[in-house]
Parts: sequence; structure tokens; C-alpha cells
Amino acid sequence: MFKFVVFGLLFLLPFAPPVQADDLVFRVCYESDANPPYMLGNFEVPAENTGILPQKIKRAAEAVGLKVQFYRSAWKRCIRDLQNNETDATFSMIWTPERDDWAVFPKTADGQVDHNLALEKVNYPVFQRASHTVWNGAAFSNVKMGIGAPIGYVAEAKLSQSGILSRMKYTPQEGLRQLAQGRLDGYVVEEKIGKYIVANIGETHRIKASSRPFMVAYWHIPFSKGFYQQYSDNAKAFWQSLAKADD
Repeated sequence: MFKFVVFGLLFLLPFAPPVQADDLVFRVCYESDANPPYMLGNFEVPAENTGILPQKIKRAAEAVGLKVQFYRSAWKRCIRDLQNNETDATFSMIWTPERDDWAVFPKTADGQVDHNLALEKVNYPVFQRASHTVWNGAAFSNVKMGIGAPIGYVAEAKLSQSGILSRMKYTPQEGLRQLAQGRLDGYVVEEKIGKYIVANIGETHRIKASSRPFMVAYWHIPFSKGFYQQYSDNAKAFWQSLAKADD
């Protein structure tokens, strides 16, 4: 009799309806350092002039009735937060098989990463001294002090695998200054970010970006496994909206 009553109550309990988009807020972590023109300001999220990418994400979310709550942290902390379901999404992330284990990227019908739904397609040249070429577009040579890259980035891992990564860890601003002073052989960073920094530190005469990139990549905004499991329809709608954000 008791079991019958319990089962009867279970059938009478209302099922929780799916969350309406207007009610859903998703938290997005992004890097605390400024990377103009993509992300402006340091540490805090600016009230205005946030940069190209936060603005693009906000527009795409609002178009499908979602609200975004941005916060900033060190890149490795953003990654850890996503792994632990402590943030709902992060950007700008390049897909790798290892990252696919703990983050959800947009996929095609056959399970491949859908780069048509990426946040941005970008080039990563090697910034090098005009008088000392180390990257010819196909291979490195004359590397003595190492090549730098931002900590935790895919470029850093690729340089490490090649055995030419500098033992010193530099932010893009620090690394490009060290390069200008002859303390690095090169630095790999996204093209627009690197060129902005080089111009800002007044070293355009000494530092040049390689004509052929070290790597071409797609920046994504993946979701945490926990968020996607609960709100997959909302995540998919957001990615579709993101693809139209530049139209």
C-alpha cells in the first residue's frame, strides 16, 4: 500500500518546465589581461568599450533572449572553472582533443568541430626582430634563446613540442619587449594583438610579424559539460546566433 501511495504521488508531481531563454543567465569567464582590440581593460569588465569579442557575445546572446554575466580571471583559472563547472562558458578557446574531454564545442552532424560557429578565425604569426629571422613560414632556424608564447595557450604547447619554447614565461606585453631587447628570438601571439602591442611600445621598426603564420586557428566559446547537459538547446541557439552576429 505504501509503495502504491509513493508511486501515485510521483505521477502527480509536476515536471520542471525547460528554462525560458529570458530567464537564463550564463556566466562567461575571460582572460583578465587586456588584449586589444578583442578585449579591453584589465581585471575588471568595463562598463563600456569591452572590446570586439565581449560585444559580439553579448549581441548574439541577446538575439536569442539570453543574458550574459561576464567575469575575468587568469586564463588557466578560466580553464579550471570550466572543467569544474564553476563557469558556464569561456573564450577564446581553440579546440583540441584534450579540451574536448571536458568542454562542449559546437559540432557538425558527423561529430566534427563546427568552425562555422566559431567566435573568430585568427592568425598567429611569429613576431621576430627585423634583423634576425627565425621563422620562414615552414620551419624555425637560428633559435638560441627560445620562442615565447602566452602561458596556457595552444601556441605554447606547440612550441614546447618542437623543443624551442623559451624557459622564461612572458605575457605578450613582456615577451614583445624582451624580443625588442634581444632577449628572445621570437614571440607567437595573435596577429592583431601583437601588432597593437608592438605599435604601443614603439617598436614597429625593430619587430615584424612573419608574413606566413605559425598557426591559423578558430577561437570558440565552448560550454561546460554541466551547463550543456541541462541547457543544450539554449547553447545551440546561442552558437547559431553567434554565426550571424557579423551579418
